[in-house]
Parts: sequence; structure tokens; C-alpha cells
Amino acid sequence: MVAVGNLTGVWTDLPADDDEAVYKSEFARIFRANWEDVLMGGEKPFRAHLHWDGYLAVRDVRTADGLTLANLPGFGSGEAQILNIIV
Repeated sequence: MVAVGNLTGVWTDLPADDDEAVYKSEFARIFRANWEDVLMGGEKPFRAHLHWDGYLAVRDVRTADGLTLANLPGFGSGEAQILNIIV
């Protein structure tokens, strides 16, 4: 399945400190939303998120029936960056 949407934010320079208050404060500053309100899985204990490499904000996500990665512009040419995202 391919899902498409509009990327509206990326956060990859995560704090070195695993302090929950620091993470949630920075998350709110960057994405202008509370962690618990918008993070998929945000209701899980904080330690469940510590192994992540970054966070993305995407609006208007929808599945693209019949579309495969090979159909995407730039696929295979090195122009497109394919990300494996687990939600």
C-alpha cells in the first residue's frame, strides 16, 4: 500500500537527554501541538518512543489505491527518497 500526504514538519535533531519533559516541550515547540494530542501512539509510555530517529508531521494522508512505489516520480532514478515508516 502507498499512502500520500503533505509533509509539514520534520524533527531529527532529538535531545541527547532522554528526559520526557524536554522531549515533549521541544515537540510542542516544533510542531505547535501537544505530544499526547497528535502523536500516533502518544498514549503509550514515553520509553516506547526513545528508539525513534525522528518525527514527521503529515497532513491530508490518504491511501493511493493501485499506486505502487515504482509508479512514483523519480523512483529508481535516485531523485526520490523512499522512507520506511512504521506507524
